[in-house]
Parts: sequence; structure tokens; C-alpha cells
Amino acid sequence: MQRHSAIDVSELPAVAFDSQAPTWWGNFLMMSIETMTVALLITSYFYTAQNYEQWPPRSVDGLPPIHDPLPDPTIGTWLVGLLTIATIPMIWADKGAHRVEKFPVLAGLSLATAAGVAALVLRFYEFSSLKCHWDDNAYASIVWGLLVLHLLYIVLEVGEAALNILWVALHGLDEKLAIDVTLSTEYWYWTVAMALVIYVVVYWAPYLI
Repeated sequence: MQRHSAIDVSELPAVAFDSQAPTWWGNFLMMSIETMTVALLITSYFYTAQNYEQWPPRSVDGLPPIHDPLPDPTIGTWLVGLLTIATIPMIWADKGAHRVEKFPVLAGLSLATAAGVAALVLRFYEFSSLKCHWDDNAYASIVWGLLVLHLLYIVLEVGEAALNILWVALHGLDEKLAIDVTLSTEYWYWTVAMALVIYVVVYWAPYLI
């Protein structure tokens, strides 16, 4: 009779947080892929700039033509500042999720979600501060592409956080849902990091080129 070795796993925890959770790696790989997408757009931005004598190029499609269409950073600065400040309640929610505490999770997610909704509104006003339409030239297409892509990230984060808030409010917080909350907070950190990078490229890189 053949014997098979066995391992006693009865003392292992039923759930695991952070890199010990399989879903954490799925979240990490998704963010890695999207980071590469942003990196490709930024690379295209600097590569395309080499083909123009002036960057951003003149906008001559409208009347009067804009000879120096540098984007206005005012709204973009407010947006990035809002997302960055909202990281504080997200950290609160993250720590609360690791301790499986309902109140800090609900409070932190609610504050950050409200900030995310405000950021969405600011993003739509931000498009007008670019001083170009998406199809004016290669520069306009890349810049609009960066902001629209990041707009999608904010939409996904706000939607996910809102669903977590609703579920915790209705059914309470257990360890499995707490893992989902930690993944949402990590995605928020990444979204803010991408916002900072895109902000520097869109509004300040033209002064360096």
C-alpha cells in the first residue's frame, strides 16, 4: 500500500492580507500593466516633441489662433492636491481594514470617495485648460489621452470604493471584505501616484523642452 505525505494546515489563517493574498498579486499585475500604458504615452509625448520647433505646437484651428498654448495648471493643481490630501482618509481605511474595524473603513472610504467625485468634476473642467482639442495635433492627442486614461482610473476607484461602502454598511465587515478594502486603498495610492506623474508631464514638462 502506497503512503502519501500530508501537511497539517489547520493552524493557518483562513485569509491573508497584502502580498500573502492571491488577489493582491492580481491587483499588482493590473497596476503594473496600466503603469506601462502610461509610460508608453509619456514616451510618445517626449518622442513627438522632438519633431516640433515649438512645444506645445501652435493651435491654428480656432479663431483667434493660439501661438503659445501652454496649458493652465490651476485646475490640475487643485485636482492633484485634492487626490493627495484624500490619501489620508484612505490610509485610515487601510489600517482599519487590517484590524477589521468597521468605523474607520466606512469613514475613510466615504471621505476619499467624496474627494474622488470632486476630482471627476474638476477633470472635466481641466480639459478646457489644455487650450487644445484632442484632434488638433499629436501633442493634443497624447495629452488628452493621458488625462482621459487617468479619468478612467478615478471612475473605477470611486465605483469600487462606493460598492465597498454600501456592502460594509449593509452586511458589516469581515476579513474577506477587509481584504477587498485594502486592495481598493492600494489602488488609490497608485492612482494618486499616476496623477502626480501625469501632472508634471502635462503642465511642467513643456518648460523643460
